[in-house]
Formats: sequence, C-alpha cells, structure tokens
Amino acid sequence: LLRNSASILSYENTMHEVVLVVPESPKERILRVMSGRVVPSTTGGPPRLLWALGARDGFDYLKVAECESSFDFNHYCAPYKRQDGEAIRVETPLFVKASIASSGWGDIGPYADATITGLAPSAGINDCLGAEELGYADLD
Repeated sequence: LLRNSASILSYENTMHEVVLVVPESPKERILRVMSGRVVPSTTGGPPRLLWALGARDGFDYLKVAECESSFDFNHYCAPYKRQDGEAIRVETPLFVKASIASSGWGDIGPYADATITGLAPSAGINDCLGAEELGYADLD
C-alpha cells in the first residue's frame, strides 16, 4: 500500500511512503458438535454426513450451523447406519475448531457459515463460541 501522492513505487521509497501489511490467518472458533444426520448425495455417490454445530447459550447450546467434515467422529457417536434419513447421536461432548466465514441473526434465528478445521479435544463449555458473539465471530 502506498502513501505516495505521485503513486510512484521505486527502490528509493521512504518508510513514510510504503506500509507493510502482514496478513493474519482468520481466528478459529470452538463450536460443539451436537448431532449428525445422513443425507443423500447430490451427485449420486454415497450418502453424505452433515454435522450440527452449536454455540454456547448459557449452560446449553444453540444450533447455528450444519456442515460436512473430513474428520472421523465415529468414536464419539452411537452406532449408526449410513442410510438416508438416519439420525446420528453424539454420545460424548465433542468440540471442534471451526473457521467462520459469516455469522449473525436472521429471520430463522442464529446462523453461521462454518467449516470444521480440526478437533479441539481439550476444549470445554468455557472455550465454546457464545451465541452473543455470533454477529462478530467472523471479525478478527
């Protein structure tokens, strides 16, 4: 970014003319996996798994997103069959790191456009994103 009225960039620019920008990776938020479900594939392949993610709301959790994951959650879930319409119950608390592109409160309630980026095995309710933070979760 230039602070140069003539907009000329050369090797002789002073420190007052050029600003160094260091991009940071977006912050990862912690969300809880509340449940899952099996849905049919849109491409005719095997059924897909969608996981419901929740944000902390007092001592409870509020569903804010539903997304796929490349991680294996079978260890945390009750046995299930991969058939269309099957509900998956998560038996133990499961927290994940999520990258949130956008979030807020809409006509249908809270929402977040999230992508699961990893597991957070040592996280708890205090580390989880709060429902009151939803409008600001995508800001650093």
